[in-house]
Amino acid sequence: MVQPRTTRHEQMKKEIRRLKKKKSTNDDALRRLRLQGYTLGELLPTQKFRAKDYRLAGYSCFELYNAGMSPKVLVEGARFHANKLKEELDLDAQVLLNTHKIPPVKLKTVKFTLPELYKAGASLRELKRIGYTAGELRFQIDISLKELLDVGFSPFALVHSAKASIQELQRLSFSAREIRFLDFTLDQLMQEGKFTLTELRQAGYLVSDFHRRRAWAPEYFSLIKLKTAG
Repeated sequence: MVQPRTTRHEQMKKEIRRLKKKKSTNDDALRRLRLQGYTLGELLPTQKFRAKDYRLAGYSCFELYNAGMSPKVLVEGARFHANKLKEELDLDAQVLLNTHKIPPVKLKTVKFTLPELYKAGASLRELKRIGYTAGELRFQIDISLKELLDVGFSPFALVHSAKASIQELQRLSFSAREIRFLDFTLDQLMQEGKFTLTELRQAGYLVSDFHRRRAWAPEYFSLIKLKTAG
């Protein structure tokens, strides 16, 4: 009786079982299978090896991508640095973020710029979460101070990172008291903010604070105004 001919696929499966039985490491088994002429197109569908094993066995990011491994698996499974996706596969931020769902934090390390990530669709909350400052968001991609507040940046970050002025804070409905405690001086509140004496008294300033400034701001040091302001 003629024995049925063993197919190449069956031979490969048999060889994989033999190597695993010998307790070869997965990456070593893959090296041996590669030397025997088995291709990625044959090996990947077996699902006998992890994505990481292929990288350790010496397969390149380009080879695995061409064989059908997705960029997301290449980064999160095979543990290729996301920079490889940019260098070897020539994929831009928009494709990686939207099509292949690579997290923005991974793309930040690839030297994609903040404008590239934002244009590709990364949200302000994601960009904040992965470490971009209020100043970077304001000055590099023209995000408004209100938007920065809405995504969770503190008033302190608006002033010290995004360089918000007193007038800009006033337009956001910050009171004299709130602005005072963002490291602005009384002189700045008087000159730049044009706050009334009542507003400044409510912010916690004393009569003596205005007395010292009566030479250049006499409009603030008036007995009638001081009495009205309390």
